[in-house]
Amino acid sequence: MIKLIYKKFYFDTAAVFVAALLITSLIVWTIQAINYFDFVTEDGHSLKTYFVYSLLNFPKIINRILPFIFLISVFYILVDYEKKNILDIL
Repeated sequence: MIKLIYKKFYFDTAAVFVAALLITSLIVWTIQAINYFDFVTEDGHSLKTYFVYSLLNFPKIINRILPFIFLISVFYILVDYEKKNILDIL
């Protein structure tokens, strides 16, 4: 049986991880999508091509920021637990 504190740590970390990953990837994706807008303005490609390039870039962005966001989420939860003295109780 897994202890209650490990379940709480897992679910808190997972919630922060998913939220931070989604927010950060959307910010980076928006910046990259602006860079791809040159295809439409300068090269004369259609908007469909622009949207396809933008959407195909999203998995690559998530793959690159995944380890960094995991580290940040675990660090955030540990600092939060330390502030609330949850780690001292153990």
